[in-house]
This record gives sequence, C-alpha cells and structure tokens, in this order.
Amino acid sequence: MYGRQGLVLIIALCMCLAGLSSTVQSLERTGQAGQRMNLAIGHVPVIHKPDADVQSQLNIPDTGSPATDAYKMTDGVPANGNDWSDPTWFKFYRDSMREVIVDMEAIHTVDSVYMTFAQRSDVGISPPLHVRYYASNDGVDYAFLGKAKPDVPLYFEHVKPEGTNKDVHKKTYKLDRIAGKPMYIQARYIKMTFVVEFNCWADEMEIMGQPGIAAGAEVPVSQPDPDSPIVQAYPEPGSEAASRIRDQFLLPTGAYRVPEVTNWTVEKMKSVLGYKDIYGNYSDWLFDDILFATVAAVITPSGFDGNGMGIFANMADYHSFLDFSFQRDTQLGALNEAAGELNALLGTNRKVRINMVIPKLTPSADFGDVRGDGSRFSLLPADFRGEVANPDSEAGQMEMARLALENQKAALRWYIDEVERRFQEAGYANLELNSFYWNPERLFGGGDIELIRGTAEYLKSKSYYFTWIPYLSSLSPYVWKELGFTSASIQPNYAFNFYKKGVLPATAAFAKKVGASVEIEYNDYHTLAQYMNFGVTSGYMKDTFNTYYLATTPIVDGANAFVPLDPAKHADSMSMLRRSVYDRLYEYISDRYDLRYTMRVNMNTTEAGSIVVTPGIALANDYVSGEYTVHYDPAKVAYEAWSIADSLAGRGSAAVEEAEPGLLRVRFRVHDEKKALSSDLAKKQDPESSAVTTVKLVFAKKQGVPDAEVTGRLFVIGAEGQMMDRAGRAYRNWSATGIVPGSPEDIVVKADKAVRRAEEGKRPADIAAARQAAALLPDSPLKTSYIGRLQALNGGNDDTPPVTTALVTPSQPDGGTAGICLRPRLS
Repeated sequence: MYGRQGLVLIIALCMCLAGLSSTVQSLERTGQAGQRMNLAIGHVPVIHKPDADVQSQLNIPDTGSPATDAYKMTDGVPANGNDWSDPTWFKFYRDSMREVIVDMEAIHTVDSVYMTFAQRSDVGISPPLHVRYYASNDGVDYAFLGKAKPDVPLYFEHVKPEGTNKDVHKKTYKLDRIAGKPMYIQARYIKMTFVVEFNCWADEMEIMGQPGIAAGAEVPVSQPDPDSPIVQAYPEPGSEAASRIRDQFLLPTGAYRVPEVTNWTVEKMKSVLGYKDIYGNYSDWLFDDILFATVAAVITPSGFDGNGMGIFANMADYHSFLDFSFQRDTQLGALNEAAGELNALLGTNRKVRINMVIPKLTPSADFGDVRGDGSRFSLLPADFRGEVANPDSEAGQMEMARLALENQKAALRWYIDEVERRFQEAGYANLELNSFYWNPERLFGGGDIELIRGTAEYLKSKSYYFTWIPYLSSLSPYVWKELGFTSASIQPNYAFNFYKKGVLPATAAFAKKVGASVEIEYNDYHTLAQYMNFGVTSGYMKDTFNTYYLATTPIVDGANAFVPLDPAKHADSMSMLRRSVYDRLYEYISDRYDLRYTMRVNMNTTEAGSIVVTPGIALANDYVSGEYTVHYDPAKVAYEAWSIADSLAGRGSAAVEEAEPGLLRVRFRVHDEKKALSSDLAKKQDPESSAVTTVKLVFAKKQGVPDAEVTGRLFVIGAEGQMMDRAGRAYRNWSATGIVPGSPEDIVVKADKAVRRAEEGKRPADIAAARQAAALLPDSPLKTSYIGRLQALNGGNDDTPPVTTALVTPSQPDGGTAGICLRPRLS
C-alpha cells in the first residue's frame, strides 16, 4: 500500500500528465510555443444575452444571425467591407448587452485582443460605444482588463455616398495595455462585453499571443472600472444622484398647429402644481419640478423633418422656441404666477425647479452669429474643406468632421447661455433654473456621443444638472452615466406599444441595475394603473425618483373634470375616469397609492330585445377572487338574470346579488390558482378588447322607455370592490366607470348645469333651481363662484346667504379615464 505522501505524488503526477496532454492538443490546434498568432481561430464563441428577459417582453423577434453562425467571428475570414449584406458578417440585433466568450481550451499567453465592427449610419448599422475585455483561467472568475474604444472616432465614417453603395467603415476595438503597461497575461477564456443599439455587424475577433504559458506571462488581475454601468441601486429621490428630482412633470410646449394644446395659462399651471378637490379647494402641492419640453411637432422657422418633427437648425429656430417659452402671461410667466398663488394658498414658500430642454440640433450651413461678428457659422463638415491640408483624404475628411462637431458644441453652448440670460432677466420669484434635459431619447450617429459629452462638461462647469430619459430598447440606458448625464429615467413605452406588461417590472430591474429610475407614461387609465402597480411591487414608487410623461391634457382635464376650464365643454360620461387619473397620480406622488384594478363595461342588445351587460377586467393581474358592484338605472331597465362569462367558465364560480333596485353585487372565485384570471394588451394601445370577464348580466328595457335612451351610460361599475391575486395581494378598484347618481360628483355636475342654464336663459325659475342646486354644495371656492354668478344675474341683488371659503382636505373620490387616448410618444 502506498503511504499518504506517495498517493499525493501519484495524483499530482496524473494531473500534470493530463494538463500536458491538454496543452499538447491545444498546441497542435494553435501552433508551436513561442509563435505569435491569433489564438481565437477555430474556437467558436459562446454568446450570452444578460438582458434577454427584458427584451422578451417587447414582442420583437431577434432577426440577427443564429448562434450556430458564431464561428464567423473566429474563422479568420474577414467580413466583406464592401457589402454590409454579405453573409460573412455576424449580425447582432437589439437585446442590449452581449457577452461573447472564447474558450481557447488551454491556458495561453495573450498580448492583445481585438474586435472589429461595421459602421454605416444611413442604413442603421451602428458599432458599440466601446468593448470591455475580461480574462479567466477557469471560466468562472473573470478579471476586468480594460475598455477599448474604436480606432476611429464614431463621429466619422469613411463610406461612399448613399445609393447602391453598400460599403461600411470597419472600426476596430483593440486592447493591448493593462494599467498603462503592455499586456502579457495568462488566459484560457477571453470575454468581451458590449451593448447593441439596433443593428450591430461584427467581423473578426482576434486574441493575439502565443500558445502555452510563456516566461513572464502574468495571471490577470482585475482592474478598476469606474465607468461600469452596473450599479444595482436606485438613486434616492431628491438626492444629487437623482438631480434633486422626486417627481418631475414633462410639460410639452412650443408653438403648435392647435394653439390651445400648448396654451399653458395660470389656471392650467395651478392644476399641475397643486392638488385640488372637486370643489376647487387646493390642499397640497402636486408637482414642483417641471421639465419644459418641446412638443414633437413644434413649429419653427425651419419647418418639419420627414417624420413631422420640428427642426432646430439655426438661432432663429431656438429663438422662436424661447420666445414662446418666456412669455409673461403663459408658459414660464404663467408658471411663476401660479406658483406664487399656490404658495399663498398653502402657506408655503417653494420655488418650482425648472429643467429646460435642449432641442435636437440639426447641422446646417449657417447656424447664426455665434461669434458676434456677423460671420457665417457652419455646422457641416463640407464647409471646412479650406481649413485642412487634403480635404479628399480620409484624414482630411475626419478633421473636417471634427471641426464641424466643435462648432455644433459651440452652438449648444450659445443656447444654454441664452436660456440662462433670459431666465435671469425675467427675474422669476418662484422659479429656479437648475437643470437641462437632452431631448432625443436615444443616441444617433454624426457625433451624438461627443456632442453630449461636450454639453455635459459645459453644464457641469455651470453647476447645472443634466438629465435624460432614454427608452428601454437601445444602448442608451447602459451608457447614460459615461456620457456625462447626472441622472436618467428609463421609459418602458408599454403605454404606446404592443409589449407585454412584464416589461414594467423588467424595466424596473434594469433601471436599478444601471442606477436609473423609471418614467411613468400615460395613454389610458388601464395601462397607467399597471405602471403604478409595478411601482409599488418593484419599489420605484418610493425608492427612487419618477418622471411623468402625461402629455398636455390628463392633469388639467382631470383636475377640472366636472367643471371644465373651457366654458364650451361640459362634464360627460368620461369625467369620472378623467378625475380618477388626477386622483391616482396624487396618491402615487404622495407615496400613498394602493394596488388597483381597472374595469370597463360592454353592453349589447340581443335579437330578442334583451340587454346583455358584460363587465370586464382589463390587464388582469392573476386574480383568484374578487367582488365589485354594478349600478344601473332602475327607472329605465329591469335586472332579470345572470350567467358565467367566458373567461371564468370551467375554472371558477360566481354569484350575483341584487342588493337593492339599481345595485348589483358580483362575487367570483377561481378554483385553481394556476388558472388565475390574467390578461395583457391585445394589440398596440388596446387594453380593453382582451379584458377578462366573470359574469354576463341580462336586463330588460322598461315599458315606454325610448330605445335611444338605453345606452351604456345606464350601467356603471361602482367605486367599491376588491380583488386578490394569487400572491395574496389585495387590489382596490381604480374608479367608478361613470358618475353614480346622488354622489358628490353628481351633485357638482348638476349644480354646474343648473348655473349654466340660468345664465343662458336668465329665467327666474332656472335661477331659483340653480340656487337650490348650488346650496347642496359644501362651502368652497366652487360654491362661492356659483353664488356670485347667480347674484350677477339679478344685478347683484340676491337673498342667498353669503358663504365662506375654506381650505379643506379634499375627498379621495375613486374616479379615472377610459378612452382618453393621447397620441403616441414622439421626440
């Protein structure tokens, strides 16, 4: 028998022989020891997609090269640089981050690593911003070696003019030094990570070195990576990392073809800044951080581009926007006045923070008199031919592009200075300019990266924050910090696209990963509820700041849903839902929002004359039980029967109780929680057609009621109700789907109609009826207004006793917004 030491020696000898055998096999494959060569050839890379879970929620197929084609990156055959459609390219498509790993099957000596990509901006082929390289000897623990930039700046690409030409500019990302010293390391595995924008064409990967472990080759040691995008923490609301933002409203403005859309008056601004109840009492602040953004189709002297977006190509374009924004009676002037009035009402002394947009610059032949001497100031490379030695050479053209880029940076510095000058001259007592916002929601070619970085440096020198709201499916969320922004908020775009609602928690996880926050987007109340629900469950409601893309109408229309600011408008069947959006937003901003479900009502008339009402739960979140109420008008229809609806049939039970004439109470339960009620978007911007249903309610029209009076408005889902998901979480009803007779909202609407009728006809009977309707209101600004208007009809003589106004805590009506469908987001 062998002793313990002998056994150890035998085991060690076997291991050495095995390692030698492996090395010999690898040497046979790669070449002789001491011979410098491309060690990657013949080793097929393995590709990982760390963000696959995020991208799977977007319903966008991967049209890139299949994994079986990965050999093209290490076969030693250069891709065809004269034809981007050539099959020699390996094509990465979307899906954000990629990890590409080459296993050389044995430890070798590596002195440099390369990766080459194509750039052809006019067809959407974009190389990555940079490539990070890692090395490992066991395939588990990787040492970060460094970050490689392209050998030629991304603002320049040397390709033939557009047309039938398909050539590309190959950009190589080479790393051959570590911590300032020549690379000379031992490695078996080399990993490369980069972020894909949309179309990323990869050529060859090269790992240069010599087979085996050469004398002096060092075990790789991980280097610092201060620019690493991986943070795994939300920025705290109100912190420096959040640019001091807690909740920021994107206020779309600028000259527009429908002037009223961007006519931000004092009353409209007050609705945005403060929270008021249905009686006109302001009780709290809503938003005190405003991003002054442009509407997409803003009118400028240069007109519109091919997508209908306003063009900013010269000083006149920027001046036109600033002239519009710095008006005294609207826009910033109205915002300043509204903030002052709200401070007086609430007894506060707040300054509203202003984040000013930097509209996307379109390079032109003459931006304007930046120098102050009347000379032309071009932003186009072609105009710098006379300033380089050989303008037709690649080096000369790259220098021309650099000079044009420097002028573009100067143009944006002029704009920032102009905003600052105008703001100081306006002397706003209640506003504070503290930040600027980069308007495009993704990176573009033509020097975007360098332009952003130059702008970031200038804003930092002036102590301004610099913010961005990139959309999820791009490389932008990964690189925001490296570009110089002080904060970023990621937009999921669920409200405007045919995505799965899982994109919301996926966006939250991704935002936390890269140290950003989540933008809340509005298109309808059903999808808005999902943004807010996941804000609760994923933590972005309380744990970080939020930005809010709500377009121009939901806040103002919601605050004034039952008494519209526009005298030509009246309360209607959507008013309750409009109000609910406003109320739910206030709860969310106040960190008091509860999980909510949303519903809609469908009504059909059968051939036999029966009225079938089917309540539906939109975007259901795995509900296993619940109850809700249905109000109807017993003077016009009679309840007859009910049946199980399609979504619940075969997997659950239900019960319908007629609590009283005009009120039904519905309860349901799913027998197997694995078959919980769940639904998602049926198609782009369509949350209702896929709503799950629990019961069908049958009614009959009462005798003598005209057919025209039997409409969906007779049936309303009540504000009451609760649903439970299979995780045991309770959801409250978002809102009643309409105005319930006898409710506070109904009393307000009837009073408003009565006063308007009295003012139109000035008949004594109508005036008396209006007084009675107004008398039902609590003491409030609204009641005071009605009493004053009625007194004016009698020349100021009125025996109605005076009323007092009071600042009261508003009620929290469960109210919302079915069908207020805003235009898709554009920028």
